[in-house]
Amino acid sequence: MNQRPASRLAASHFASAVPPGANGVVAVASNVMDGKQWRHAAPSLIGLDILQPERTSLGAIFRAVEENAAYVARGHYELLEEICGAAPERIK
Repeated sequence: MNQRPASRLAASHFASAVPPGANGVVAVASNVMDGKQWRHAAPSLIGLDILQPERTSLGAIFRAVEENAAYVARGHYELLEEICGAAPERIK
């Protein structure tokens, strides 16, 4: 049985209510690996506004983190494609 923890379900629920772009909230959590210079920025949340909690809510934070993860995953996918000379057939 493949069940997600309740906290992860709640995070996905909150994030799904926020439009793409996370209302301007940007999460910096990781970047695409560079084996020659492996440096990471300090984890940060940019664009939070305590005066506009309806726009930069917990859902916007979760959405921004998910978007950051998607961009990093895409970058790693493209690295694999470059190294292997072909795109992977699928991702599990």
